[in-house]
Amino acid sequence: MVDGKRVALAPADSNDLDLTISSGSGSCPYLLSWEPDARDWADHGKVLHKGKGKELEYSETGKFEGFRARFRLEEREPEIAYIDQAELAISLTNGETLVLKPDNNKLAASDSDYAKLYWGDAIEFSFALPEAVAAEEVVESRLTLTGYYERYSSLLAAANVSRPAGLKVAPMIAAEASGTP
Repeated sequence: MVDGKRVALAPADSNDLDLTISSGSGSCPYLLSWEPDARDWADHGKVLHKGKGKELEYSETGKFEGFRARFRLEEREPEIAYIDQAELAISLTNGETLVLKPDNNKLAASDSDYAKLYWGDAIEFSFALPEAVAAEEVVESRLTLTGYYERYSSLLAAANVSRPAGLKVAPMIAAEASGTP
């Protein structure tokens, strides 16, 4: 109905095309932490979102109440995440701050020896308290991750893929494309 009048629309042509376009403008790995009481992983969403490409590598910090010891990074999208370092700074009830290294040596130092997460990969790492510190003494945990990611589409576009000299498109493919026999 348009202005109170019925308008007949032409039936849909069988050659309709639905086209969906997405930008793929950014992504990153997902961070999870282990919740001992729930005996399950808590999903904290994407991390290192601004680090699209090596030139944008940076560090990002997330805060957690109390002592959080176990973490997991998952690559859920078509990209490779490069994680250089993970460290956990803990604040104690006495005002002291300690910095802990993870149990995964790839993540222990900012040394460009990256843990690489491909689409579908995950990595777990944890931190241990010094013997003289009890978990109840930890007021806050701050996890700092350093890294970046590369989207598969960007890697493919940047690849210098060229045909060897003299290689031509097969005539049958060219004929099919042009509609000639």
